[in-house]
Amino acid sequence: MAEIRKVPILAKNDFERMTVVLPVIGAWPAGNIAYFCSTGQSGVKEFDGTYFPTFGAYVNDDVTPLPHLDSSITLSENYFVKVSSLTFSSPSSERMQEWIYLLLRNYYDSKDLLLEFEYDLNKIRYIPDVTVLRRLYKMYKEITLIYRCLSSYFTEIWQVQLSICLSDTLNSGVWLSDLKGFADYVKSISPPYTVTDDTPVTKVSDYDFLAGNGAQCDFTSLREMPMKWYVTRSSHMHDSLYKNLQSVEMSLRIAEKLQSKGGKTRKKYRKRKSKTRHRF
Repeated sequence: MAEIRKVPILAKNDFERMTVVLPVIGAWPAGNIAYFCSTGQSGVKEFDGTYFPTFGAYVNDDVTPLPHLDSSITLSENYFVKVSSLTFSSPSSERMQEWIYLLLRNYYDSKDLLLEFEYDLNKIRYIPDVTVLRRLYKMYKEITLIYRCLSSYFTEIWQVQLSICLSDTLNSGVWLSDLKGFADYVKSISPPYTVTDDTPVTKVSDYDFLAGNGAQCDFTSLREMPMKWYVTRSSHMHDSLYKNLQSVEMSLRIAEKLQSKGGKTRKKYRKRKSKTRHRF
């Protein structure tokens, strides 16, 4: 068994929210890397208590000039800059980071769900079976949550590993609840890490804390980060991320209603059933 590598929390700060600094274990545009504790109030309540990496804290345009900012974001002092904050690194309906696609694909392959993972909208549109639909619904909900998590905050898998380790050590976050199965998979394919915590908490401004601990990135040089993209528009992933969940949810409501009334499967469902292979 491989020896567990201990990654120490180098510093902790609780100015407006808890923030920690860790040593980097991969490529990163600063000497150390900071993680902030999400409150789950930015649109995904499931992320409450999860520690996500940040490029650093914004102060003002003089101290922390920030080119390539997403135009939909209004900056304020102590704003934590994330992957989704920047136009060149944020996901879109046209693209996702290649490593995220491969990780998702391998995860569902490990669950013997690769066939279903690669369904496009036409494949799932006429599935009548309630049990199959429920399992597909659960899968697509999970895919959506994993994708929102990874694409919004991370640039490489090692950052995900440290986020999971922080959840294990600090006992909070989505990796211990909705995405525990996925977190367990990531741990199974990763070098064994554990985050150690015996660091006192400070209460200074976020920028001073990050800059003083080598975790404030130079925002003007972030464009130089190499990022590989997977084109979703021409693949099943576009449907998986933006269409399949809604379609399955609608079909499930109809199928459950028919089942509760003891009704028969609709004729068009029966015609498709013999042509569609399900492995649930």
